[in-house]
Amino acid sequence: MHDIRFGRRDGAKRPLTGESIIRVYRQEADKQKLLVKKAEVTQSRLLFIVEAIRELRDDENFANLLRAESLDSMPAFLEQRIADGMAT
Repeated sequence: MHDIRFGRRDGAKRPLTGESIIRVYRQEADKQKLLVKKAEVTQSRLLFIVEAIRELRDDENFANLLRAESLDSMPAFLEQRIADGMAT
């Protein structure tokens, strides 16, 4: 099997204190907060893109331009999600 070791990699040369546990906990909490912020930014960008595609798709002049250039199709799953408003 695999030799899986848990815990510190430095061989526990430093004593484990309450202060060090709190420091590590706070660092991990900060990482989680940053991850949540990044997810929120990504979600808002996705919403913006979906709304832009939805508006462009409904613009008759833009649709005519796409048809003239043979660019008027999109993947079925994307079309369905945009039509249903479920892309968020």
